[in-house]
Formats: sequence, structure tokens, C-alpha cells
Amino acid sequence: MKLPIFLSVLICTSELSAQVLKVNSVQKLNIPHQVEKIMLAPSGDFLLESNFNNQGLIKIDLKTFNEQVITNAAGAGYNASILKNGDIIYREVTKEPIKKISIRRYNTKKETSTVLLAATRENIQTTNLADADNIITNNDFQLQLTLNGQTSVLTPLGKEARYIWPAISPNKKKLLFFVSGDGAYVTDIDGKKPIALGILRAAKWYNDSIVVGQRDIDNGEITTSSQIIAKNIMTNQEQILTSDSVIAMYPSVSNEGDKILFSTPQGDAFLINIIK
Repeated sequence: MKLPIFLSVLICTSELSAQVLKVNSVQKLNIPHQVEKIMLAPSGDFLLESNFNNQGLIKIDLKTFNEQVITNAAGAGYNASILKNGDIIYREVTKEPIKKISIRRYNTKKETSTVLLAATRENIQTTNLADADNIITNNDFQLQLTLNGQTSVLTPLGKEARYIWPAISPNKKKLLFFVSGDGAYVTDIDGKKPIALGILRAAKWYNDSIVVGQRDIDNGEITTSSQIIAKNIMTNQEQILTSDSVIAMYPSVSNEGDKILFSTPQGDAFLINIIK
């Protein structure tokens, strides 16, 4: 089958670097509007969209591209998470008469929403309910790890560093995070033995040995180029999965590792289909 030139360029670029993943195709998704914040469901069957102001959530089926409004609530897109069974955990922010935050769970099979945590003035997070083991960046931009019911604060590169985009590896033996002004790092689960990965923003675990993130360049005002990179943390090999012809940002990965979703500043969404 002859691929369109645009897709061929995207695929060929990944072959110029060390092969970490085997790319089958890169697919531009047929979404009839510009997307802003998107994330891929663990099943790879749908994506979840919000806007840059975290207003509302829309579920988009990746087979039919049918759209379903989950909520129009303010704050819903902030750290929203999708469970393995497809349920969605999100925040709902109300500002009148005073600001309060509640946590809700949307059942995608029953199409019903229930309150998990009633409205409170505290700055509660969805990650505290999405998984018993999780890691977040706290208000001081330090790493707050909850593991086996115990919560601790970690500062692998010192208390002055600002830690963002943290994630726990699937086997729960490693941490992944980005230090502002520095780069991405992997450490042991206790925050020790940091290994520098270079500039790899918004990185996600692909599996226990591979991470996927973006390497971008800006002119001080806008992002001028960005590629999705797959990097093997054991061998230090990395592979460029996208070409310079598209500004590829904010990847997310399906549980099976057969799909990687990313978006562009122009509002397009793409799927990288991986051969397992």
C-alpha cells in the first residue's frame, strides 16, 4: 500500500535514529475541530479532551470519532485521569459564593457520574483517588510520592529544584520527572541514583525500560519545533518518532504500548501505531 507523502516522511524519520520502537504508521485523527489538551485512554479506544483552561471534558471514540461531553465543569481537565477500566476521575471547581473543589468519577459504561469527594475548600487532587500508588508535584514543586499507603516528599536533585511531570514506572521500581531549567531524570523509587535523560519534556513511561517524551525548541515566545522521542533508559538509545514537518507535543501511551497519541499547537491530533 502506498502511503501519503506526509505520513511516509513521518515514518522514515524514525528510521534515521536507533530503533527503540517499531513504528507501523502515523495517523492523523479525523477530529472535526482543533484539539487543545488530549490524553489517550489506557485501552487505546478513546481519547479525552479538555481545553487549555481545563474547562470541561469530551470523550472521543477513536473508531467512530463520535464525541460525548462528560462534563462542562471548570477545572475538569486539571490532572484528570483514566482508569484501566475506562472510568474517568476528574475535578469540579465552583467559585460561587466561594471556591470549592470536588472529585467525581464518570462510569463510561453506565454513562453516570458519582461524587467521590464532596466539595471542599482544600486543593484536593484526582491522583489521590485514581491509584493507591501515585506521585504528584506538591505546592512547593517537590515530589510527593504515595506508595503502599505511605506518603513521602522527595527532592532527588535538592530542595531548590522545581520538579514537574512526575510518573511511576509500571513495575513501581523507578521514578520519572523533569527538573525545570535542567532536563528529565530517572531515579530509583526512593529518589536515589538519578540518571539524566536530557531534554525530554512531558515524558511518559512506555514500559519499564522505555520512556516517551517531547524534545522541543522555542524562540522565547512560541515553540518552533518539537519531536516525539522514545528513549531506552537501560541502553541510553533513543529514537525520533516524528519528523520536523510537524510540531509534535504531549505524548500519551496506551497500556498495550501499541499506540502513542500526540497533538500539535495547530490543534491536530495524531496516533503513532507501534508494532509489538
